Amino acid sequence: MAPVWPVSALRFVSPYSTQKFGSFMSKSDFSKLPSPNRAISRTALTWLLAIVASLGLIAAACGGDDDVVTPADDVVTSDAEAGDDGDEATTPPVPTPAGDVDNTDLAVKPLVEVPDGEAPADLELTDLVIGDGVQAAAGDFLITQYVGVSYGTGLQFDSSWDRGQAFSFVVGEGNVIQGWDDGIVGMAVGGRRELIIPSELAYGPTGSGSGSIGPDEPLIFVVDLLGVLPQSVTKPEVSVPAEPAVSVGIKPVVEVPANAAGSEYAETDLTMGEGPTVDEGDIAVIRYVGVAVSTGAEVDTAWVPSAVRSFTVGSGEVIEGWDRGVVGMSVGGLRQLVVPPELAFGDEGTETVAPDETLVYVVELLGLMRADVTKPDVDVPDALAVELGIRDVIEGDGAVAQPGSTLVMQYVGVSQSTGEEFDTSWGRAPFTFTLRQGQVIQGWDDGIEGMAAGGRRELIIPGEQAYGDAGSGAAIGPNETLVFVVDLVAVVPSSQVVTTDIIEGTGEAAGVGSVVWVHYVGASQSNGEQFDASWDRGREETINFALGAGQVIPGWDQGIQGMKVGGRRELIIPADLAYGEAGAGGGAIAPNETLVFVVDLVAIS
Repeated sequence: MAPVWPVSALRFVSPYSTQKFGSFMSKSDFSKLPSPNRAISRTALTWLLAIVASLGLIAAACGGDDDVVTPADDVVTSDAEAGDDGDEATTPPVPTPAGDVDNTDLAVKPLVEVPDGEAPADLELTDLVIGDGVQAAAGDFLITQYVGVSYGTGLQFDSSWDRGQAFSFVVGEGNVIQGWDDGIVGMAVGGRRELIIPSELAYGPTGSGSGSIGPDEPLIFVVDLLGVLPQSVTKPEVSVPAEPAVSVGIKPVVEVPANAAGSEYAETDLTMGEGPTVDEGDIAVIRYVGVAVSTGAEVDTAWVPSAVRSFTVGSGEVIEGWDRGVVGMSVGGLRQLVVPPELAFGDEGTETVAPDETLVYVVELLGLMRADVTKPDVDVPDALAVELGIRDVIEGDGAVAQPGSTLVMQYVGVSQSTGEEFDTSWGRAPFTFTLRQGQVIQGWDDGIEGMAAGGRRELIIPGEQAYGDAGSGAAIGPNETLVFVVDLVAVVPSSQVVTTDIIEGTGEAAGVGSVVWVHYVGASQSNGEQFDASWDRGREETINFALGAGQVIPGWDQGIQGMKVGGRRELIIPADLAYGEAGAGGGAIAPNETLVFVVDLVAIS
């Protein structure tokens, strides 16, 4: 059986209708600039393509550059092959800004400078940054970034930074040149080390074979150690819980009443809400499933968190059956509506609804904003902000915004320097996003977490947590302090991953945008059987992906956040954050299956 990865290409997407009942959703340019995307390793890519082929799926991926010289000594590694024919040696690395590189900043490609005088006869090691993580020992699997320069010419011949792809190998087993095997052992994760390697510990009298490294050429590398998987760390056992995880996001099954055809409008409360009650003129936030009475088939659905709908009740933005049907509902309630054609789409129908069709909807009221709540004024401070300022204007009493929650907001944004409004959702549909998924600026993620539905909050956001040096168009200048007043209209109920740290890591913590390298084992809760494990493909067969970018199932994006390098975590993932109703892998993962993973975070690049 082919392995089943938690890649987004396998992820289920609940079908929902594209039918619009007015201007439900509007796009806003209020979004965070995308994080740099890293290329997947060749070995991982090979596995991914095999999986995609076996499952009949389509996925896009990019490989690395074949014309590179790596520290591998005539050995094919997981990232590149030494001795490939290449172009002439490249020009020296150009720092940005030129001549001003901080070689202690591990987020920046280092500048490699050749010392004056003859190359040393022996291997020389200099720690530019001393790491505080796990130390590399012979036999360990390492993930690194590096720059390599010829001692004789000062020219760069290779850099993993330029390929956007970290380099991984097992140290001390002859997989790389001897200068690396000797020079990296003892280095700690989080460290940066300069290696000056005599030719006999590099490529010797033959050079690299590509012309980039000449015969008897001494070399200089600056190596960053991103992660270590010690030889002693082995594949974990997975224990599954007795009961499946609760999936809040599974949409309800709509049962058509026996006498619904040709009947009059009717409403039935399936679950009574405990929150405030909707009146005409309020903004209601709902999700729903709709079926045709004549066929029992689903014809209109907006249930997944990103597809929730909002409208002003009684304004005619939606069908009359909805305007009538949500009045009197309380937040958290679930109501069934039987809507005859004259209160739905009449004798014209739509692309999915036949003419004169009676519809049955199940509607959940997620939140509301009272008609008397109006657009707020924004007070602008006199000085630039140096840290995030948070002030609750109105304390909410509803559901609390947590990482992974989908939120429905109203907002006004003003520039501190000009006092002018640059954007607002008022007059449009409320703005929807998922917290801590990199969908908004950092100041919003940091400032809205913990806010309760029904609340109003002022955020004063310094430039570094907003749009930074780049600004955003003409309206927001570089390093501009921004002031927002935000109203939290609704928190969409969502499932949560249950996490347990088996081993607490000691390195960098994973956040949205981090490119993480992981090992994992996955098992189904219903039968306790393993359906996939990267460990079974080999200790070097980690996978890497950008966290929070939708490249993996939502349960991974949610559950791996906050893990530290060197950590091992158990994830119990409800079905709607995994593969949902569709399942995956040709039956390897059943529909609506709770999944249990044990994940090792090897590195962050």
